[in-house]
Order: sequence, then C-alpha cells, then structure tokens
Amino acid sequence: MNVSSDRWISVYDEKLDEQDIDDLDALGIAISARAGVPAVGSIVHDSDLLIMRLYKNGRTADTMINNLELFNGMSAGKRPRKRNGMDER
Repeated sequence: MNVSSDRWISVYDEKLDEQDIDDLDALGIAISARAGVPAVGSIVHDSDLLIMRLYKNGRTADTMINNLELFNGMSAGKRPRKRNGMDER
C-alpha cells in the first residue's frame, strides 16, 4: 500500500498480476465497503487493453474498457459487452 497524500491511497496486490478480473472485483468491493469511500481498480493487458472499474458502497458501480472488440474476443463463452461506461457515474 502506498499513501501518497491524505486524499489518495494506492494498493498494489501481487495476486492482481494474474489479471483476474474476479480478484480485482473482490479487492475493489472490499475496499469500498470497509472504507466507505469509492475505489477504482484497473487492469492493463499487453498495453492494448485497459479495464477500469468503479466501486461504491461494496458494489461495482461502472466499468470502462478501452477496446470492447478485443475484450469480447478474449472473453469467449461470456456474453459480449455492448456498451462502455456511464457518463453520469
């Protein structure tokens, strides 16, 4: 954990090097629920794919993916995402 100011804390979990979105969700949900503040999680895959998630009150509030086509191709067998992020969140 890196505390760089009184407004932002960075958490680096070695397990997240595996790029498992379920692990990212578990950490983001736990932090937002226990600390009572929003949390942001991100995964970068091969410098081509960025996944960012916003967590609020122990829940996933929003997801932004920079390349839906690549993400959907890597998520074979899962329902493809059709939209990206919610501006109002």
